[in-house]
Amino acid sequence: MDGVPWLLSARSEQALRGQARRLLESDTSDVPAVARALSTTRSAHRHRAAIGGAGAQHRRTALAALASGGAADGLHVARATGQRLALLFTGQGSQLPAMGRGLYETFPVYAQAFDEVSAQFRLGTPLREAVFEREDLLDRTDYTQAALFALQVAQFRLLSSWGVTPDLLIGHSVGELSAACVSGLMPLADAAALVAARGRVLGRLPAGGAMVAVRATEEEALAVLEGRADRVGIAAVNGPRSVVLSGDEEEVLSAARELAERGHRTRRLRVDVAFHSPRVEPALAEFRSAAAEVRFGRPAVPVVSTVRTAHAMDTPDYWADQLRGCVRFLDAVREARGSGATAFLELGPDTVLAPAAESCLPGLPVRPVSLLRRDHDDVRTAAEALGRLHTHGVEVDWKAVHEGRPATPVRLPKYAFQGRRYWPEQPAETQAAPAPAPVSGAAALEGVL
Repeated sequence: MDGVPWLLSARSEQALRGQARRLLESDTSDVPAVARALSTTRSAHRHRAAIGGAGAQHRRTALAALASGGAADGLHVARATGQRLALLFTGQGSQLPAMGRGLYETFPVYAQAFDEVSAQFRLGTPLREAVFEREDLLDRTDYTQAALFALQVAQFRLLSSWGVTPDLLIGHSVGELSAACVSGLMPLADAAALVAARGRVLGRLPAGGAMVAVRATEEEALAVLEGRADRVGIAAVNGPRSVVLSGDEEEVLSAARELAERGHRTRRLRVDVAFHSPRVEPALAEFRSAAAEVRFGRPAVPVVSTVRTAHAMDTPDYWADQLRGCVRFLDAVREARGSGATAFLELGPDTVLAPAAESCLPGLPVRPVSLLRRDHDDVRTAAEALGRLHTHGVEVDWKAVHEGRPATPVRLPKYAFQGRRYWPEQPAETQAAPAPAPVSGAAALEGVL
């Protein structure tokens, strides 16, 4: 399968370089076949490397760098240790036309899950058509939220089929509904109905709202918002210096100008609703009624809340608060880290939350990665994200990744054993000691007695 990285491993750094040198001496022209053989017929030792990129020459350049102990584009080297994986589910604003098409066309597990989830929604245009063919519909809130939910549930199902098991889940805005569904907190049909209700009630809100991303601390933003709490608020705290303002357009733009004058960078978001602001309050009663129909269960994987609320996640009031309240992503990521999370993988159409998580937790042992990226091949991006996590010790069933595709036999080199000499060295010659003087028979007897 195209896109799967070459995975090498060894018991030591020296042996890993030796493995690279041996592979360089082999025929690696069939890139997918070599990738499959390396990932499914070799044991995974502690010292690991993943080599990605398109084409054999690109990978051989990275392989040569590994053999010499250097660095190269597409080469990632790490020492595998036990990892606790947290999945991040992106919210609205990350949607892209035809998002996930590569996964849909390549992996039956993904396609079946996406179709199953899409069938839960009763929209004027079928959801699959809206995602793959109707760019004009994808930015409408009722379609956007359903499409992101379908994409993320299908991505989760695909990861599960590959043996990737998360320890924690975090969802941003509507992404928290995706997390709640795959965790087992909500059945699929109930979660989809709540997503549909969310898109419906938000889509009916009147125009006149705005959202602006600001590079500032929460405290710096609150200082500007004083006296405006009924018209504008902080919709999200995405990092130590990353907040989003939301509310009445005039007030939001006025606060943004004031922050810009104080030296903070601002960017208006392309949205049709002022999410997580006072403007959504007219929608809360209807949405709370929809949440009351959900049959809550016990999650198999913990979901880290992004909301400050006194209500438990398995109550309608929680989800009403989640619709209105600030998305406290920074707090959730830090809580996940405090609970032992060491690796973060973003599910969604682009890399949005992965860099945000990195800014929240500088010095993470494993750099957060995204399953998909804008303007990148879907299959290669997903496979390389898994390859990077694999080098750090996240478990992946590579045989399942390749399942259903013909295997081409490949001769791989034998393990690069690091020979050591264990035979004792011959001692250096020493001068012979003088022979003892002869003794008489009586003296010899005295020595025995």
